[in-house]
Amino acid sequence: MDNVTFYILFVLFLVLLIFIIVKGHKRQYDLTEYSVGGRSAGALVFTFSFAGRWFVGSIFTVWFVMAAERGVYAQYLIVYTIGALLMLYIFGVSINSLGKKFKLETQADFIQLRYGSTVFKGIFAGLTMLFWLPWVILELKTMGYAIAAASMGSMDYNISIIITTMIIIIYVYYGGVRSVNNASILQSGIVFVVGVVCSYIIIRNLFGGIGEMFSDITSFKPEYLEIDIGPGHKFEWLSATISGALGSILWPGMYALIYTAKSPGVIKRSAIYSFFLLIPPIFFILLLGMGAGLVTGDGLLNLTSLFTLAERYGSSVILSLFGIGTIAASMSMCSSVFNVAGMIIAKDLNPYYNNNKRDSAYKVAKVGTVVIGLIALWMATIQIPNLASIMFLMYSFITQTAGPIIIGIIWRRSNIYGAASGMAAGILTTAVITFTPEIAIFIDGLSAGIIGLFANIIVHILVSLITPPYEKVDEIFKYRYL
Repeated sequence: MDNVTFYILFVLFLVLLIFIIVKGHKRQYDLTEYSVGGRSAGALVFTFSFAGRWFVGSIFTVWFVMAAERGVYAQYLIVYTIGALLMLYIFGVSINSLGKKFKLETQADFIQLRYGSTVFKGIFAGLTMLFWLPWVILELKTMGYAIAAASMGSMDYNISIIITTMIIIIYVYYGGVRSVNNASILQSGIVFVVGVVCSYIIIRNLFGGIGEMFSDITSFKPEYLEIDIGPGHKFEWLSATISGALGSILWPGMYALIYTAKSPGVIKRSAIYSFFLLIPPIFFILLLGMGAGLVTGDGLLNLTSLFTLAERYGSSVILSLFGIGTIAASMSMCSSVFNVAGMIIAKDLNPYYNNNKRDSAYKVAKVGTVVIGLIALWMATIQIPNLASIMFLMYSFITQTAGPIIIGIIWRRSNIYGAASGMAAGILTTAVITFTPEIAIFIDGLSAGIIGLFANIIVHILVSLITPPYEKVDEIFKYRYL
């Protein structure tokens, strides 16, 4: 059965997207424009761009199902979102200031600046891109699920992924980070409206209102209001929250975004504004998920549960809007990955890169965007077992970059020896605990990533104390505002 409403809204969404991208376009002429957009983003653009990188389509699928299965536990996404905004407010100013002073364009540029090692820069860039890739694959798959569900099965899953991915590749290639940021204004706005309004409408249709829904939860599933999930999991919720908050600023795309802000003041204001853009839709989507857990016999515990709920208890318009909201969230995240991955290939993983070859590097970056986009597209159309579990594991691994980055920002004594050995210890510890389940029994739900981070920090500090400091650290710290 066709959902004509979805096709109409989807075309309208694409038309508006193209209009915004073309309207805000500036001719792409060099690497700086492609990567940081002339460092000209104001608070409005930055706020919506941050939200675009933060909103993921999987909130309508994976996290929605988590809320339906585990109740208020899933709201850790709100807690770590607040933590992410605090991280942005505290550290974003320094990252932005250093970016302007030293003309940084990628996260790994900061690593080279702080530690003076091209080799470590390349290793760091390669690992972070590897940790990032499962996320974009999941988001592309999420778009396929959303379009297939919102169109009531009339559009093929793989065809959906191919169409949307090619649109992303084209507009990123066309306009670089400006296209990514400008598109996020529309994309984040849609997620906000859909997440709040459509979720509330279904809650009202199902229960009569939020108060009535909570009354039903208290009566029939009081365990939904508890975070305690039993013996052996005492620290699981806390670990997930801390990893999420730390991981927020450690992904390469967040660094690239922070470099685009025109001033440190933009970062601070945007961290505050983003609270009001991010929290309401997350809260209402997960709240609806909790309500979905009360609806029995409807086959709601799968990745298209939200769309099933929207079709049965909403309308064709609500179903279509949830589809568009999921597509918008996924596109904003994926476009950032494609843009930044192209830069990583051109600058950080290119052994021949230097400042005298920026014209050729700009061309490599654009080609890299296309190549990464096509690789991600291919991987999204094949079956990958346990992709969601792999994605959450990547959070544990990306947390290990907190050593070189956060310690590097706050502690002058940190050096290349401590940063490299600490990060290696953290990744190794995380991997051992993850793949040795019998060890996990004794840590009471504390995640492998957090334990790895403890090892990371200890090794980083000890090794830095017994080895020579980086001789240029004082020059760097002149422009660090903490």
